[in-house]
Amino acid sequence: MSKPHSMLVSINDWRGGTEAMPSKFRGPYFDLLTVLFDHGGDLLFKPDVICRAARIDRRAFEKFWACVGPKFIVADNTIRHHRVDEQLLKYSKTVAKLRQNGSKGGKKTQQKQRARQANAQANQTNGLVNPSKEGSLPNLPQDGAIAWEALRAACGDSGHLSLEMDKLESAIVDFAEGVFYVKDGWSANAFSERLGPQLRAIKAKLKKLPEDPTQIRRHPDLFTGVEPLRSINGGKA
Repeated sequence: MSKPHSMLVSINDWRGGTEAMPSKFRGPYFDLLTVLFDHGGDLLFKPDVICRAARIDRRAFEKFWACVGPKFIVADNTIRHHRVDEQLLKYSKTVAKLRQNGSKGGKKTQQKQRARQANAQANQTNGLVNPSKEGSLPNLPQDGAIAWEALRAACGDSGHLSLEMDKLESAIVDFAEGVFYVKDGWSANAFSERLGPQLRAIKAKLKKLPEDPTQIRRHPDLFTGVEPLRSINGGKA
């Protein structure tokens, strides 16, 4: 299990539990709790070890431990604290649940990616691909659908990249001459950075859709007659 990076502290519990504690011992007590948490919940019950963890002088150990000692569990020459144990238990349960969910989601994502790749390979003829309906953007021109499936294939089995592709899919509105056009500049910049290697691999780019979509240059040899999206400017091209 990975090491937890933070410990949750309840303000009410802390103030109530240290209300009768001398102020000079509150800081060392908290230091001791953090070291105990960082060491996985137990610490060797030796004055020198406890003083180093609490960052106090060895000569102050007897008075310090007389004050805070009742809050700890001492057994088998080690000390524990019930609040630290509770926090570590919650952390371990959370990590186990995330790993279980990630394992399920990862398997499904890999299965979908393998299916897309197999579908693209099956449709490949003489270096060209006839785009399938599965995983493609139906309103793109034919060359855009081909480029989209190529980008999907370039992402491979990565579950993280698959999620980025799903987000990008909702932002794309058109394609022409190797450029995917998206709704806004933020999406163009963000996804260009996140999917940069994959876009370069298929020699494609991301750009913000011009205010006047008719400004998009289309090579006559690549234009297939498929109408671009008409959702901009109230359905007017």
